[in-house]
Amino acid sequence: MENNTVTMQHVSKIQQTSLMPKYIGSKRNQTNKVLVKMAQFMQKHNNSNIIVVNIPHRCDMDRNSLTNLEIQAVNRKLNKMAKIFSHVAIVD
Repeated sequence: MENNTVTMQHVSKIQQTSLMPKYIGSKRNQTNKVLVKMAQFMQKHNNSNIIVVNIPHRCDMDRNSLTNLEIQAVNRKLNKMAKIFSHVAIVD
């Protein structure tokens, strides 16, 4: 994965046996827990390519709502984290 970007070519080459879904809930005010768990997961699985999907913003809320601002902050931090680990890519 060059430059931590994922294209459809990358995704289409993934075999189903290669997938390991990892979902970490994002309850309000638990931003640090989410980021710590993601960092631990990335460190633990450093021999595997990891694709992280950004948290989508809440369409039912105002763009500047506290929830959407928290989501944006987590996504920014996830993007920074992905740059540190060469085996991690982010999908927006």
